[in-house]
Amino acid sequence: MIIRAHSVPTLPDGLSPMQERLLRSDRLVRLVSAPTGSGKSYAFMRAVLDEAARVLFIVPTKRLLQNLIEDARDQATHQLRSRGWTDDQIDAWIDDRITEWSGNQATDRSESLTTKRVRELLSGGGHAGGRVIFAIPEVVVWMISGIRSAGASAVNPFLYPRMFDHIVFDEFHTIDDRSFGLACLFSLLAVSERQGKVSLLSATPIDVTHVLKHTGISTDDVEMVAEEVVDGHVPGNRPIHGDVVVSVRDCPIPESLALSVDAVRAALHSGSTVIVIYDSLARLKKDEPEIRATLRRIGGPNTRLLLINSIDDSERKPGTPPRGAKYKDPRNYDVLICTSSVEVGVTFHSTLMFTEPGHGLASFVQRVGRVARGGVNGQVIVSLSDRWRDRQAWTRRIGDIVEQHDELDVQEFLHEILRDVRRRLEPTRKEAALDAFEAGGTVPYYRRASWRGMFWAALFVVAVRRTKMKVQKEANNRLSQIASPTVRYVEAQIAEILSVDVVNPNERRQSQPHKRWVKALFASALTYRDIGATMVVVDPDGTRHTVTESFLRRATDILGRHVACDEDDERVVHLLSRTLNQEITHTLPSDHDTQGLRLYIPSPVGEGDFSLRIHEFEKGTEQLCRRLVEAWQERFRPFLPPPGEVSTDSRARVIAAATALVEKLGWAPLEEDFEDDASESALFA
Repeated sequence: MIIRAHSVPTLPDGLSPMQERLLRSDRLVRLVSAPTGSGKSYAFMRAVLDEAARVLFIVPTKRLLQNLIEDARDQATHQLRSRGWTDDQIDAWIDDRITEWSGNQATDRSESLTTKRVRELLSGGGHAGGRVIFAIPEVVVWMISGIRSAGASAVNPFLYPRMFDHIVFDEFHTIDDRSFGLACLFSLLAVSERQGKVSLLSATPIDVTHVLKHTGISTDDVEMVAEEVVDGHVPGNRPIHGDVVVSVRDCPIPESLALSVDAVRAALHSGSTVIVIYDSLARLKKDEPEIRATLRRIGGPNTRLLLINSIDDSERKPGTPPRGAKYKDPRNYDVLICTSSVEVGVTFHSTLMFTEPGHGLASFVQRVGRVARGGVNGQVIVSLSDRWRDRQAWTRRIGDIVEQHDELDVQEFLHEILRDVRRRLEPTRKEAALDAFEAGGTVPYYRRASWRGMFWAALFVVAVRRTKMKVQKEANNRLSQIASPTVRYVEAQIAEILSVDVVNPNERRQSQPHKRWVKALFASALTYRDIGATMVVVDPDGTRHTVTESFLRRATDILGRHVACDEDDERVVHLLSRTLNQEITHTLPSDHDTQGLRLYIPSPVGEGDFSLRIHEFEKGTEQLCRRLVEAWQERFRPFLPPPGEVSTDSRARVIAAATALVEKLGWAPLEEDFEDDASESALFA
């Protein structure tokens, strides 16, 4: 199947209609749909350079952040040089005006990292242009607290819409329902203060209008913006993608690569990057030696290969500092062997991709969009076994679309992909009938956010007020005044739990189980992504890797043979003979992908802890939410009085309020949420 080449119209100022609306629209909250490669970030850098705009650009991964920073520097260099600036002037502007907030950010000993970020936050633009801060969300969540800096007013969330003309969430589809809080909070503050504009960008957008509404944001302040995409490369338009040939093969990636040696050789000879994407990190590590052997036969020793995955990205050799390291630029390599982290926003110069189907149809669409940028053509070869294809409805959809069509334009392709999936994922039949795409809505949403998202957003607001704004009484009161009924409902349940003084007389007052449970619930709300508890694995030579405990249990038997110890607030496993990569290759059976996991759920009253066995593919699904709620209700029903009766028992009051929250959220704090939060884990990569 061919996805035909497409382009976007160009206005006299060089921007597309979508880019123009992003910068000129009066609406304070914008939900933006635009294809990969359409220049969403380019528009905001134009505003920084031409209009002294101040932009906070929030991206989901550190690798994408560094990719965007390099693009922003190139764009600034080109534009400022055209104005006659010298290289020294350009370098000084870039160093001062393009800022990174991530776990890689380094500072000198004269000030702390927090103080440095506060200073960067409070510094505005000047006559020579504005400022852009590229940030991962975990840093921003930390920075919205009541931080005080010498010589500066205390920092609180209301400062952000005042300091930034645009707050941008890129690749917004990558977050789940439990992580809408930060975007909803900034949207609420922009609307209430009538300052700043919030943009949620994606090639596969989520309809979050109902979540915004229940956070207190009027639909009059929300605008849906979609790029006008034109079939073919029309003169005067800007090419987005060339023709992309998509095919499906019933074989694993190493075999597919071996079947396409001529295509790989041609791509390498032309200077194009060959991309290989796995859905499973374990399969990637197991297949890596075979892929390397094939590439050596094709390209010889000069072929440059880069591995992009959480294990290799987190690797730290003995004696190297934990912070300040930069990722290698993937554009400098001939072959990339990656996991799904590269499918969001990272720019490649590639005409050939070998990929597994992804973690859903949005994932698949994003991967296809990485190939054939601009006016060149490309090819995507999908490894999709008949066994995997028959097991999942969405993978069958990929196979059916590819095999039943000779060619589609990009809008037809998206329509075919989105048509059934949106209806399947929306929470009710009534909502499913409101099909924005069919009804002529301006944005063809990929899916509609679950109704649970509104309660997670409300919990985020409550968590910010109660844990991060204690020193900000005026701002805290203001946030309480503009809170929606949904926020007040969550606040009331939290207040009911905390109104109980003691539920376990054997524990100290400050260590009461219900108070620790609320603290863990807030930690869960303030964690932008659910990556699970992490551990450090140390190879025999001292090399350290940060991985999730669930991955270790799924892909190795390390935890059954080694003892994890606590070192510097980290759980650490020291390997004695084989390295982590060798352990994965040695122990991973072919059917290990479906191994179950276990969630450990503590009780809010110190009695009744339970566990729930799940499969990895259930994480983040409504099915898991319902299972957890049912298990919670069954476990704690004996603590509650019969229907219609009012109990004065303190434990019953705590269980009743906690149950109300669990039923709305579809979740409860896990054992790992009671640990200290490592919010800048190397896994955010």
